[in-house]
Amino acid sequence: MIPIKNLFFILCYAWGRLDEGELVSASVDEVNTPQDLLARILINGSNRVLKDGLDRGYLEFAEESSSLRGKIDFSTSISRLLFEQAKAATFVDELSHNILLNQILKTTLLSLANSDLVDAKLRSELARLVRKFNDVDLIRLTASVFKRVQIHQNNSFYAFLTNVCQLVYLQGTPNSAQGGIKIRDFSRDEVKMRKVFQDFVLNFYKLNQREYSVTSERLTWGAVGDEDAMKLLPNMYTDVSLSSPTRKIILDTKYYADAFQSNWGKQSFHSSHLYQLNTYLDTAQRTSNEVRRLDGVLLYPATNDEFTFKFELRDHSITVAALDMRQNSSSICTRLLELLN
Repeated sequence: MIPIKNLFFILCYAWGRLDEGELVSASVDEVNTPQDLLARILINGSNRVLKDGLDRGYLEFAEESSSLRGKIDFSTSISRLLFEQAKAATFVDELSHNILLNQILKTTLLSLANSDLVDAKLRSELARLVRKFNDVDLIRLTASVFKRVQIHQNNSFYAFLTNVCQLVYLQGTPNSAQGGIKIRDFSRDEVKMRKVFQDFVLNFYKLNQREYSVTSERLTWGAVGDEDAMKLLPNMYTDVSLSSPTRKIILDTKYYADAFQSNWGKQSFHSSHLYQLNTYLDTAQRTSNEVRRLDGVLLYPATNDEFTFKFELRDHSITVAALDMRQNSSSICTRLLELLN
């Protein structure tokens, strides 16, 4: 199992929110489960936004008034004979805390406060925080709700908190007895953590080295055929592509409990993983006019001993390696940088 402090470190990198993570890092190393980690992050983050002042936005309200302000609703004013009473129906924009960002945050805080998988002391802190959002409505969280979130420079801290809220939502299941949700251990969810691990590695290299430009790159198949057939070709994206004038590295991240497959008692690399990396390398070489060294890396997380295997495949150097996630963050960083050598 990945230590809780390292989970926090990985999430901050994966979401590209190192500065925000530093602001809520207090007491994170005191929690014992991934569920408690998410609760502690939201407690610390919510205390911060309450201290700084909840974000506000303009909301439209309908009112009837004898003093004209806002936009006149002519159809309502005429149907209700308001003009004859020297009044008008209007739409007025007013600043309010009852905006989507705060609604998502309050709803998630309440859900965690009602989850029996969260530490009792943390649930108590969560419940107290919910009461401080007294002028914010609870909402039903759905995937589409998170797509409507708008972040700008003045409320950028909310991006980090909304990422946590979305992870709680994605890992939650109904808990009818408590009226809330049960939060599954997201660190054991291979589908969820596969994306987190990929984004962690991508953003780490973007921020911690200057030799290579770093991106997730779309590769073209270089295929020729009729238009209908070409439309059916799937997109092909690398997890991480590192490019310099003299070298390119295609790094493929895998989130598997075991980095090896076993057949008839014999261990070997996962054949499908090597086939995929080989396809990326062949495609990148075939569709590029640049002359530079092209290498590949398969990277696995591990909670046991690290390993590094290297071999040559045609003109490519291939590295299959494991990153021990039990190490402290400094050792993890050093290991990732060494893999580029």
